[in-house]
Amino acid sequence: MRHIKPYQELFESQQGLTQEQKDWLYECTTGSWEINTQTGLVDVDGDFSCTGQGLPDFKGVRFGNIIGDFDCDNNLLTSLRGAPHVVGESFDC
Repeated sequence: MRHIKPYQELFESQQGLTQEQKDWLYECTTGSWEINTQTGLVDVDGDFSCTGQGLPDFKGVRFGNIIGDFDCDNNLLTSLRGAPHVVGESFDC
């Protein structure tokens, strides 16, 4: 029995988000975020803003639905790979 992982730990490890990615999501999200178990994408119930961080990409995070605003302007993005599929309000890039 010592090799059994708690369900939450097992589930999160399968989704592949690193602690750095989780910390970044918590830092940039106004509202809450979760991994959609059907799509594997990060959904945000609120706004997400990573403005002015000098990012070349979205740190390997792939977004699904954003209920509010998605702001990624003033970065060094070379593509929109991982950008949200649906944005409920404004998409500023």
